[in-house]
Amino acid sequence: RDTIKRRELNGNFNEALLPFVKTYKPWTREEIELLNQAVDIVRLEQQQKQQQMQTDSSSSSDSHKSILIRDGDVDFEKVASIIQEKANQYRSAKACRLQYTTSSSPSINKSKFTRDEILSLLQLVHNYKHQKQNQFFSSSLTSPPWEIIASKLNTNRTPWQCFHLYQSKFHPSLINSTANQNTASIAN
Repeated sequence: RDTIKRRELNGNFNEALLPFVKTYKPWTREEIELLNQAVDIVRLEQQQKQQQMQTDSSSSSDSHKSILIRDGDVDFEKVASIIQEKANQYRSAKACRLQYTTSSSPSINKSKFTRDEILSLLQLVHNYKHQKQNQFFSSSLTSPPWEIIASKLNTNRTPWQCFHLYQSKFHPSLINSTANQNTASIAN
């Protein structure tokens, strides 16, 4: 939308392209509920299908093993088609996967970070940066692998939650600028 406004001001706007401009539409509560229901339906279908395949190909002693379908392994193409069918609202499989795995999944820990989690997060980031410096990489040019850090925390945090907490509270540039502002205010 900003690009359109800028082009309008510069006189470079082509109205023929307007139908192709994609805008983000926030998820409503109803859509999120439908998304969670659709994921449950698809996950159950996938589990039943895998159990059937397992019982067809193995002995009866192995057939009682439970099958777990993780959030990222759900068929989000089917989820998107269920949402479109039930809500008459188009959401792509990618949008469904992103919404579910980053914020809607019931398995995500949405509580406030604990002190132990924060200390573990800082230690993991420090270890990653130290490891990269030993490999002759500049830590300012590389970013920690937030997916790995989130999984090593083992508290059901998303990579985004870890990244956001670190960037907003503990990033060195933020700490340095805050320290400089505090020093400047003390000097005045």
